[in-house]
Amino acid sequence: MSTTILITISEGNFKTMLKECIREVLQEMNLPTGDQWPEKLNVEQAAKFLDIEVNTLYAKTAKRLIPFYKKGKKIHFYLSELRKWLEGGKVKTAEALEGEAITYSLTKKK
Repeated sequence: MSTTILITISEGNFKTMLKECIREVLQEMNLPTGDQWPEKLNVEQAAKFLDIEVNTLYAKTAKRLIPFYKKGKKIHFYLSELRKWLEGGKVKTAEALEGEAITYSLTKKK
C-alpha cells in the first residue's frame, strides 16, 4: 500500500528538491554532473559530454575532425582537448569579419 503526502512548498524549494533528486539519480547511474567529468573519456562519455550520438562521434574520428587517441582498438579522448575543440568552433561576428577584411585590404600589397 502506498502513502500519498500533499504539501505546499515554494517554487524555489521545489527547484532545489528537484535538482537534488536529479543529482542523486545521476550519481546512481554513475553519470558525471557539472564539472565532475574525468580527464580521460571513453567514447560513450565523450559523446555524452559533447551531447552527440556515439555514431556521430565515430564519424568525426573517422574523418579526423575531432582530437582523439587510439590504443589498439580502444578510442579515448581528453576532456581538455574536447573543450578546446569546442571553443575552436566559435563563429566570428559580422563586425569581427569586417574588421579583418579592412585590415587585409589595407595591408595587401598590390
